[in-house]
Order: sequence, then C-alpha cells, then structure tokens
Amino acid sequence: MGHTLLCVLGLLLLNTFLCRHAEGQNNEDEITVHMGDVQTGQNNVSSDVGDGKKGGDAILEIPDFTLFEGDSVTLRCRHQGTPRNELKATFFKDGSSLQMATNHQSVGTEAMTIYPVSVSDGGAYKCQFDDGAESEPRQLKVEVPNRAILTLEPNWPQIFSGETITLRCEIQGGGDTQWTYEWEPTSSNTQSPTHSESRIISATESHSGDYRCKGRKDSYSSTEWSDYIKLTTSPQRPKAQLRADDTDIPVGGSVTLTCSVNPSSSGWKYFLYRVETTPEPLTTPDGVFLSTGQIRVSQGGLYWCRGGRGDTLYYTEYSDPIRIIKIFAKPVVTLQPNWSEIYDGEKITLRCEIMNRGNTQWTYEWIIPKSNTPLTNNEYSISRAQLSDSGDYSCKGRRDSYSSTDWSDAIRLTVSSQRPKAQLRADGTDIPVGGSVTLTCSVNPSSSGWKYFLYRVETTPEPLTTPDVVFLSTGQIRVSQGGLYWCRGGRGDTVYYTEYSDSISIYRIIEKPVVTLQPNWPEIYYGEKITLRCEIKDRGNTQWTYEWKTPKSNTRQTNNEYSISRAQLSDSGDYRCKGRDSYSSTDWSDYIRLTVSSQTPKAQLRADDTDIPVGGSVILTCSVNPSSGWKYFLYRGETTPEPLTTPDGIFLSNGQIRVSQGGLYRCRGGRGDSVYYTEYSDPISVNKILAKKSVVTLQPNWSEIYDGEKITLRCEIMNSGNTQWTFEWKIPKSNTHLTNNEYSINSAEWSHSGDYRCKGRRDSYYSTDWSDAITLTVTSRRPKAQLRADGTDIPVGGSVTLTCSVNLSSSGWKYFWYRGEKYSRPIATQNVSPLSTGQIRVSQGGLYWCRGGRGDPVYPTDYSDSISINNDVANKAVVTLQPNWSEIYSGEKITLRCEIKDGGDTEWTYEWKTTSSRKPSNQDEHTIWFATVSHSGEYSCKGRRDSYSSTDWSDAITLTVSSQTPKAELRADDTDIPVGGSVTLTCSVNPSSSGWKYFWYREKTSEPLTTPDVVFLSTGQISVSQGGLYWCRGGRGDPVYYTEYSDPISIYKTLANKAVVTLQPNWSEIYSGEKITLRCEIKDGGDTEWTYEWKTTSSRKPSNQNEHRIWFATVSHSGEYSCKGRMKHDQQSSTEWSDPIKLTVLDRWRFFWYKAVPDLSSNYYSSELLPGSSNGTEQDSYIVHGQTHTAGYKCRVGRGDPVYYTQDSKPKFVWSGDLHPSASLTVSPDRVQHFTSDSVSVNCEGNSTEWRVRTFKENSYWSYCSSWGTMNGSTCNIDSYWQSDAVYWCESGSGEFSNAVNITIQKTDIILVSPVHPVNEGDSVSLSCRLRKQTFESNVFFYLNEKLIQNDTRRELNISAVSKSDEGFYKCQYSQRMSAQSWMSVNVSRPESSPFPLPLIVGLVCGIILIIILLLLLYRYRPSKGKNFFFFF
Repeated sequence: MGHTLLCVLGLLLLNTFLCRHAEGQNNEDEITVHMGDVQTGQNNVSSDVGDGKKGGDAILEIPDFTLFEGDSVTLRCRHQGTPRNELKATFFKDGSSLQMATNHQSVGTEAMTIYPVSVSDGGAYKCQFDDGAESEPRQLKVEVPNRAILTLEPNWPQIFSGETITLRCEIQGGGDTQWTYEWEPTSSNTQSPTHSESRIISATESHSGDYRCKGRKDSYSSTEWSDYIKLTTSPQRPKAQLRADDTDIPVGGSVTLTCSVNPSSSGWKYFLYRVETTPEPLTTPDGVFLSTGQIRVSQGGLYWCRGGRGDTLYYTEYSDPIRIIKIFAKPVVTLQPNWSEIYDGEKITLRCEIMNRGNTQWTYEWIIPKSNTPLTNNEYSISRAQLSDSGDYSCKGRRDSYSSTDWSDAIRLTVSSQRPKAQLRADGTDIPVGGSVTLTCSVNPSSSGWKYFLYRVETTPEPLTTPDVVFLSTGQIRVSQGGLYWCRGGRGDTVYYTEYSDSISIYRIIEKPVVTLQPNWPEIYYGEKITLRCEIKDRGNTQWTYEWKTPKSNTRQTNNEYSISRAQLSDSGDYRCKGRDSYSSTDWSDYIRLTVSSQTPKAQLRADDTDIPVGGSVILTCSVNPSSGWKYFLYRGETTPEPLTTPDGIFLSNGQIRVSQGGLYRCRGGRGDSVYYTEYSDPISVNKILAKKSVVTLQPNWSEIYDGEKITLRCEIMNSGNTQWTFEWKIPKSNTHLTNNEYSINSAEWSHSGDYRCKGRRDSYYSTDWSDAITLTVTSRRPKAQLRADGTDIPVGGSVTLTCSVNLSSSGWKYFWYRGEKYSRPIATQNVSPLSTGQIRVSQGGLYWCRGGRGDPVYPTDYSDSISINNDVANKAVVTLQPNWSEIYSGEKITLRCEIKDGGDTEWTYEWKTTSSRKPSNQDEHTIWFATVSHSGEYSCKGRRDSYSSTDWSDAITLTVSSQTPKAELRADDTDIPVGGSVTLTCSVNPSSSGWKYFWYREKTSEPLTTPDVVFLSTGQISVSQGGLYWCRGGRGDPVYYTEYSDPISIYKTLANKAVVTLQPNWSEIYSGEKITLRCEIKDGGDTEWTYEWKTTSSRKPSNQNEHRIWFATVSHSGEYSCKGRMKHDQQSSTEWSDPIKLTVLDRWRFFWYKAVPDLSSNYYSSELLPGSSNGTEQDSYIVHGQTHTAGYKCRVGRGDPVYYTQDSKPKFVWSGDLHPSASLTVSPDRVQHFTSDSVSVNCEGNSTEWRVRTFKENSYWSYCSSWGTMNGSTCNIDSYWQSDAVYWCESGSGEFSNAVNITIQKTDIILVSPVHPVNEGDSVSLSCRLRKQTFESNVFFYLNEKLIQNDTRRELNISAVSKSDEGFYKCQYSQRMSAQSWMSVNVSRPESSPFPLPLIVGLVCGIILIIILLLLLYRYRPSKGKNFFFFF
C-alpha cells in the first residue's frame, strides 16, 4: 500500500507540471523561463518573477532566479498610474544610468532585452519614468553554467616518449561543488582517473589519441563532455640542433649559438655545454644569454646543447657538437732576411709572429706553395731556395684545439733562377797624383741585403780590407792604388754570392818621369851612339813599360831606354816619354832637345916636355874642343896599336898621363859604350931611358887558398926582352934570399897568408921598381862538401837524384861519390848515372857521401854529411798520442809515438814530418815538454828497418793545442761547517775535459792540502772540517800541467761556543710602542772579539751588532730572532745560530661599534655610532639591550692618537619577524609556501616613500630586487624563474629595516597555507592545505611537530584562540602527498613596563658561533621560530 501511495503522488505531481506547462504556452503575458530565454509578462507574473517593492510609483519586473551566461532576459518597467507605452522608462544598473551595449536592445519605451547575458550584466537594477516615477532596485543574478573544459599541462602540440604530462578537467562555474570526473579514453597508465587531473608519468606512443572529460555532481547530474584534445606521442626522443652564425670568433668579438629542437616543438629550455657532453651547463659568466636557446660566446671550444622541458626535466638527445675557434689577432709572416727578391740557392727563413702572445705554447699551420707536409713550428726555413719555392706564404697560430689566429696576410716570395751579377762602376780610371778614384759595386737587378766584396788583380784572392782601401759606404770604396778590380755581392748567414762583376782597370798616375841623355853631352856628333833614358822617381821594383815621342819614329818603344846606335842629322829634335805598368802610368815627361853635328872632331895632344930624364917622366895632355864626356887614348909608336895602359905611363887625370918611356905619341878621344872616336891628334915625339916593371902572378889563380894546397907565385918583368934577370922577393914568413922568378908553396898554411912583392935586376946597378903587392889569404879550415837529394825514398823501380856542391865562393872543383863506408873508393861510373858536374842519379838505397877535389895533386874537401836513401817496405806506421786527451792546453807535456804494425822483432829507426812549425826528433817517441799553439798541426811518421829500407808515411794525426789555460770551478754543498762536522767541496775543470787530478788550497798557502788537512772522498771531491778561504785547480800529465785557480769559496766553521738571544726587559708580552732590546751573548766567549749576525722571520732585520734596540715596537717586529757570533780575527769561524726567541708585539686596539643604516643612494650602509662607543671599548664584544626589530651592526678597531682605524667590518644582521609601523613587509599571496607557478610579490610599507628589497638565499649572497625581480614603487614582483627559498626584508630611504619573512617555493603539488607573520596570542588562526591543480576528495591530515592533530574531510585547521602551546612546525597530507612544514610563531603579550630585552652579543668568537648555529637552523627549517626570530650573516 505504501508503494501505491507513492505512485499516486508521483502521477499527481507530473500532471500538475504538464498542466502548468501547457498554460504557459497558451498565455503570452506570463513569464516563461527556459534555457537561453527569460521573459517577464505584463499582466500575470509567475511566482518566479519578483514584483518589486510597492513603495514607489513604478515596478521593475526582473527574474528572481539565477540566470546563466548565454541566456536572454527582458526587463520591463510598469507605471502604476499611467497606461502602457505613454511614458519612456530609463534603466539604471548599480546606481548609474545604463548605457546601451551591443547586447542590450530596447523593447518599446518601458522594456529592455539583454542577450546574451554575461556575468558582468549581474547587479542592482532600477527604472525611472520621465515623470519621475521610480522603482525600487532589484538584483539580477547571472552565473556561469557548469561546463567541462579539458586542458593539457604543459600545453605542447607534440609529446615525446618518456615525458610527463597532465590532463586537467576544469568545471566552469563549479563553485564549491565536490565534483567527480569521467574520462575518455581511460588508461591504465593514468593516475586517479576520477580526479580532475589525469597524469601520464612516462608517455608512450600508446597514449596517443583523443581525450575528453566531464564532471559529475552526483549520480544523476553531470556536465556535458568537454571538447576533445588530441594527444600525439612521438616514439622517438627528439634531438637538439645547434647552429652557429659563425664558427670563428673574430678578434674582440663573439659568435651566437642557437639551440633548437627538431622536430619543432614548444616549451623547451635549452642547456648549452662546452668541451664535454657531461659537465654542468654554461651559466652567465660563460656567455651572454640573448634569448631562450640563444647565447653569445667569446671563448673557443667544442659546444653541445640539449633541450629540456617539464618540472621533472625531460631532456632531448645532445646536439651534434660544433667546434668554435676563437680567433686572435692575425699573425704576421716575416721574411728573414727581408729581401724583395730571392735567388736560387739562397737560405731564407719565414717566421710566423704573433703579437702579444705571452707565454702561451703555440702550434702553427702554414700554407706554402709546394708542400703538403704539416708544419707546426713558427719558422719555415728554406736552406736552398728554388724556383718552385716561389709563391704566397700564409700562417696561423693555434693555442689549443679551439683557439687560433686568423690566417696572416700572404707574403709573396719570388725566387729568381738566375744568379745575379755584380756591377762595378768607377768615377774615373786614372788616379791623379796624391788622389784616388771611387769604385761603386751594386747588384743588378736591384735588390737588398747585399754586402759587397771588392778584389784587386785576381777574382779568387781574399777581398780588400781597410788597410787596402777607404770604405765609404756599403758597396763603395775609395782606392789610391792602380790595378784590375772586380767585385761581387754576398748576403745571408751562409753567404750567398753573386757572379763576379766585369773587371775595371784603374791606373795610378805618378809624378812625371825625366828624360836623361846618356852620355849627357851638349853636342852629339854624327855616328855617335847615344841613349835617351826615361827615369821614373821612386819606381821601386815595378816592371814598367814605356812610351816615347821622338822626332822621326812612330815605332812604339816599350823600354825605358831609347838608343841611337849611329846618330844622324835627322835624329836632332825633341824627345819625351812616359812610363806604364799594368795599372800605373806617369804623365808625359818634359821635353829634352837633341842636336846632332855632321863634323867629326879632332883630338889635340900637348906635352910639358919631350925628354924624359932618368927616373923622371913627362906629362902628356890630350883634349877635344868642345869637350864633354870624352875619354882619352894615347898611343906610342904606330897609330894602330893598342892604347897605352897603366904599365906604359901614369894616368894623372882624364886626358893626362905621365910617361917615362920614350917614343912617338899620339892621342884621340872616345866616348860612349860602343866607343865613338875623334880623329887622331898630330903626333909628338918623346925620348927617355926606361926602368923595367915587375909583376907578381899566382898559379893557380884561385880567390881563396885552403890549408894544404900547392900554389906558385911568379915574378914577371914587363918587356924584359931577352935580358937575363935575377929576382928578389918580399914574403911574410921567410928571410931566405930567393933569386928565382918562381916561389912555390907545396902545402899552404895559415902562416903563408900576407903580401908578396918582387923586382927584377938586369945587372948590379939597374933594376925595376918593386912590383905591386899581391895578397895571399890561406884559410885554415878545409872546406866541406854539401850533398842534397831530390827525395829520400826510392819508389819501386825508381831513382833519386843526388847533387854535390862546395858551399863557398871558390872554383875549380871536381866531385867524388861514395856509398856505404865513408873511406871506401869512389863510386864507379857503371853504378850510377852521372848527369852533370856535381850531380848523379842512383837507384840503390844506402848511405851516400860526396866530396870535392882540385889541383895537381888533388886537394880534397871534407866529406859531405851523409844522406840516407831508403827503399819503401809494406809495414804501416801509426802515430798515437799519449795521453790521449781530446784537447791539449798550452804548456802541457804530451808524447807522440810512432808504432810499426806487424813490425815483428825488427829493429826500427824512425822519422817524422809535421805541418806544425816544430819538427819532432827521429825517435819512435816525440815528447813535447811544453805544448804551444805552434805545435798544433798534423803529424806523420815512418819506420826504418835498416839503413836502406823504410815504411810509407803514416796517416796523419791532428794535434790541437789550445792557447787558453782552462780554469777550475769549485763548489760547496754548504758554506757552514757544523760543530764536529764537515762540508764537501767539489772541484771540476771548465771546459770539461779528461785526465785531471785536483789540488786543493786553503788561505794563501802555495802547497796543496794533504790527507791530514782534509778527507779525500773521490777524484775532485774532499771533505773539510776547517773554515777558511778555499781554492782548487786541476792538474794532469807528468810533469803536472795545472789549470788556472778556481774562484775562492769561503767556508765557515761553526764553533762550539753557543750564542744566546736575550730580551730586555724579559716580558712575556710586548705591546706596541714599548722599547725593548735584543742581545746576542756568546757563552764562554772569553776575551775573543766577535762580530755578529742576525736572522729573523719578522719584516725588520736587525743590524749586525750584539745588541738590537727597538725604540718603538710594532706588530711588524713580531717574529723569531736568532743570532750567531763570528770571530773577528778568523772570519771563517762562527758559532751556530742560536735557538730562536719568539717576540710577540700586541697592539692595544679599541673597538668601535656601529649600527648599519640603509643608504639607498648606494648599495651599502652608512654607520651610526652606538651609545658608549664614541671612544671605543677595550672589550671585543658589545651587548645591545631591548632590540626587538630587525637591525644591522658593524664594527671597526682603532689605535693610537690620532686614532688609526681599520676598515669597517661587513655588517651583521639581526632579523625579526615582528611587524613595525615605521617599516614592514607583507607578502602576496599572504603565506609562507608557494607553488613554482605562483606569482609572488613583496610589498614595503611604512614612513618612507623610497624602498628597496633585499634577500638572502641558501648557499648564495645578498642581492637586491633588481637582480631577481622588478621593483615597482614599494612592491617587488619576484620573477618566476628566480623564485627560490630565501629570507626577504625591506630597507627604507629613512634608514629603517622591516621585519624579515621566509618564503619557500615548492615544486610539489601540495602546500600548507600558513601565516607568513607571527600571530598574537588569543587570535583565531586558520591553516589550510592546497593542491596545485585538483580538488580534495578525501580526508586531509594536519600535523603539529610531526604529531597528527586532525584527520577529516575539512581542508582547514581552525584555531579559535591561539596560545603559545600552538607554536610549532605544521604540515598537511593528502592522498599520500605531504607538504613541506612551516613554523607558526605566537607572540605572547607582556606588560608595557617590562619590554622584552634582546641581548645581542656581537663579537669575534660569539658572532661566529651564532652564525653557524642559526644558519643551520635557518636552512634546515626554513621559517623562523619564536616571537622574534633572528638571522646572523
């Protein structure tokens, strides 16, 4: 029955609804409301339409129900006292006259239709007629209809495999309704399919498709399905693409890299990397970020990029790398030598020079004409240039794989295949007397870098030097000497020469010659022979040729004499000459005039008497008139015999003779070489009685007589006729009366030397005069023959030539040859080949002598020295050097030894030859006791087996003797000998050579040190334990050859005495400004006089006195001080360094404390001195009482009068969370936690118009709003990409700090909404949980200090009256997702008379501890804790 009753009631309600619906369709005056159309009728108003209040003159008809956007509604104004359509109504909305919009239409005079209706059309409406009748205001309610809208987060047109995406279904106008959601298609990979979000954690290709959603209020009402969203998932991970506008970074410039994703898609952020694919991406210091995916870089390297998008970043594949090369300033190719043209065969070097290259190690690349070989050096050398080397050369430098210079500008190299030829020019070819000519050498074609070499006479000798010429400039000389001159150019280190120039003959003009006449007669007679001579003054040994100008001949005469064998009348005239050698010439001489007479002159003879008395004489005089150059010839008897000679008379002068023999005399003159005679004079007859003349002669007539020779002196009477003469002699050593005309000496002795005279006696009373004396010289030394050979070795089948001579000026010798024994018989003719007198050819080895012999019997010379003539043998001689040192020094003793290979037991004799100026002796060893540079040369030897056989000459060994004496070098491993210890000295020879022993010296002693003095460790090394000045030198050989002494080294011996540093006064602490004395005391020093040395780690070094006084101590004097003493009389002996004494000088600093006051004109803080700190404090801490608001503090220290201050410390802050009326900070949205997508701003309020906002981020530094946001007045809008957990506060232009707040940014989908500021005790507080994109459908959990305090469907935690016990960390949880926790601080009220004091200890120790503790608290828990929370930085 119950069921039946329910059915009846349902049918009744359905019928009522259908009837009312039908009535509404038939009555047009009733208001009908349906989807999209709402009307108000005029006559009957349904219960859904309000009539308005009846208190006015007009009624506004308006729906009482809520309209939805898109509906149509008509508003009608009814006048209570006036019929319809007679008055016009005006409509008002929210008190203002309604302006007709595009969706407003008037209907008659009293109605208005709004279509389509929008939410903005909602409001309070009223109407008013023209007569003033006005309706009461009525509300029109318009809402958005519930509509499902599907969105994609992120909204990317293409999704890639692996990405995380979220489909979000939003209900338009959903209000607070608890919706559930339906999705098409459903997927097992989506999360919470009934929630507003469908999340695809890792998209795959299977997720592609069309998606839509709808919302459901309950089981029977839902929205329509949303529009489809097409989701396309690409199975392939996209790859980033990196492009560069250039791959070379120009000098001082940059290149732009652009990263994009291919295929093209949106939402990407780009990450660029340099060098490797795995490091951190580039940041601002690495480049200039231009826009998303674009960066400007100025550093070379290998660059990659990749894209990333989404909260949990989804990365693309890395792009292909791009190599970016940083270009430095282009280098310069230089040419060394820098010649415009290079010739075949020259050596040149191209150098790649990089400006300002610093210490970088560069490698180089070259572009050259003919080689593909990579070149990495900065120099490219061409040792012999060829035509193929011509071309352009460029280079560049590479510092590393990614940095290089530009290619240099090309330098063009032109190599000429033709060797250039020098060109020689002269400004004249004749050198005037006392003058010179200038020669200029140049190279054609013209080119640079040449030096010039000039030569005289030949093309091959050494070039001319300064003594030969005067060098004017490069290629130009002044010469004053004639000759044939050449030149050539040369350039480069290894000189490259041009071809020789053509030669130029230069003639030196000397003083004019003089023509002389020989004989120099004023008149020449027909038929005479005369000679004209061209004489050149100071002609030296020059071979001159001559030129003559004569009256009748054009024949070229080249001799200095011009002879006329028979003068003729035609030879009369003027004669002149000049001389010329190869390169010198005289001027023409002055003329000499020659006159030839045709008449023969006649001699004239005169006598002073015609009778000669007995024993007397007469004088005859012959002359020619005119007379010049005549010699006179006198004749006795006939006119044709020989002229008279000295035996015939006494010639008194030319043309005058005294005669004592009677006869018929004539004379004539004669002159010239081929005598030209005058006619005979007329004869004169002279009569006398004669006395005969005797003459002594020598047989044989040798110029020199040797002891033992046989000689004969003969006395001859001139014209003795048949007279029988007897003779008398005067001889040196005998009184024997000799009467013969001959005096024979059978064996001459030295005593036979002297003058010999004789005379003839015709009878007892008449004789000749004594003859003239003949001088006989007898040499007591027998002469010695000299033997020479054209070779001492007889080649196989050959011979040598021997030459014998007597090396004295004597004659008449024959030569005798001997072989073997000296006293054997001479060699027979058949055994030798006689060549000429004194020369034979022999083909048999042996010992050869010779001697000369002359006279009858033969007088022999002494035997010559022997010559050994040798036959060669096959054995080989070798020269060795002992000692065999690579370099021999002047003064050393060395031995050259000649060794015969395979010599067997043969007894050898030896011979040497050398290119040095010192020939060795003929021994198998040649010892040079004192080598000199002159001993340098090549040495060869040979061995002689017997008197007639020898080896070939050995190969030469080269001996080089250095003129420089080497110098020893002395080193010590330490210069201080420790007590009871020693130091090691090492001696070596520089330059390095072998064979040395070393000798050691101490002080000024000449004797070297021995074992008692030192410990010899090894060759060249000793250990010494005694201080002093040490030298060394090297020596080698026997006898010892010494080097120069080394430079000395001072070795100091450490004494056993101990040095001690004392401090007076001996205070434990020294303060700045005090006077102190450091004293060096030597224990057991006795009466020894000491000098002192100090060392210290302070910056002030003491003077070398035993006391060091510091009159005004400073911190710089702090340090360790040590001293030592040195004996005054023995500077090489000293104590050890004393134990150091540590001196610490403390400053008396005073501490000055300041409050940091914001200064908006700069980025820093001004200072405000804190109370009680004007004179500073002695304590290094300062307590601030009563501080309850944010403040900054800093300090500095000072000392002295006037005070010297340090720089200010960095400010340290005390941050408070309490609001302050003069400066406060608020956050929008007003909560601690925010989503990354939230727009967050902070606002500064207070007693100032100027503000700045600062922040401090974890692991970062202080920064201003301009660095991470936009400051607009007193509000700082934080850029979304800079949002991070941080502390924020405001600073005002009036110097105030605001409270500080913590703002945290959450990347999760859930946050806790909690107060950003502390709450007061007793206030109500609401904490809530908020999701990023969906609504809550199940319980929300709230926790306080990790303890669950609420678990129900409420999304809020409400505390009606908060107390101190409610203070703590709060967080919320929904659907397994937990928010971060935030601290809520509760302020407890206190009486005003007892303000809360804030002790703040700012000090060196406490400050550091608080900083560490509070930093840990700040970044562990993020928000502050307590009524006033503090942060110290």
